[in-house]
Amino acid sequence: MTSEKFIELFNQAADLARAGKQKKALEIYESVSQTKAGITNTDLTSGDFLGVVELRKVFCLMDLNRYAEARRILESEKMQGFLTKFENETMYEYFFCYGNTLGNLSETVMMEDCLSRALAIAAEQLGDIEKSENCWYFIMYWAKQHKKWDFLEKQCVAAHMFGTDNDSVFLQTKALEFGCFAYNGLGKTDKARKAAEVVLERIRATGGKESALAEWKNFIATLEAA
Repeated sequence: MTSEKFIELFNQAADLARAGKQKKALEIYESVSQTKAGITNTDLTSGDFLGVVELRKVFCLMDLNRYAEARRILESEKMQGFLTKFENETMYEYFFCYGNTLGNLSETVMMEDCLSRALAIAAEQLGDIEKSENCWYFIMYWAKQHKKWDFLEKQCVAAHMFGTDNDSVFLQTKALEFGCFAYNGLGKTDKARKAAEVVLERIRATGGKESALAEWKNFIATLEAA
């Protein structure tokens, strides 16, 4: 059983985090994990609850751009012990956060593995299309950020197929957009231009923002100038 005091502090920290007060929220999460703030040894809590507290600390650290600290928690012996107690939803959050933390730290190989594991949980265990979309998006995003063009091209094809099979227009669109950068990075200029023209036409057809139109027009112009 989880102590009411722990739950009260947890909810207080969550409210602060939602309000953008991550530093204060982190302090409260720390007080729970270290059994401070007037909590006595008789105020027991379950291991899975304490694991979620550790994960919420990671959320705060990521929002504060303190990725090295977030990684230390995610890889800690304490957290590894909690993983055996997590439900699928929390396991998804763990691997999703871990993957994006590693992406920010340029650890691309481990990032790919973690986000792929999060995707497998989202798609196969949870059947959650939105979570699946988020995983695919960041797999492609980090590949673009770190200029892993071969990998990005393959992931765009796979993401587009997943989007088609699951009626996700969002994922099909993002796969096409990221594919433009992969083709360009691989020197496939004609293919990049054709894909970018499709993106531009879709933005026009759906009444997209002028800023988005300008961005893709500029991208095409860059290709033509190359």
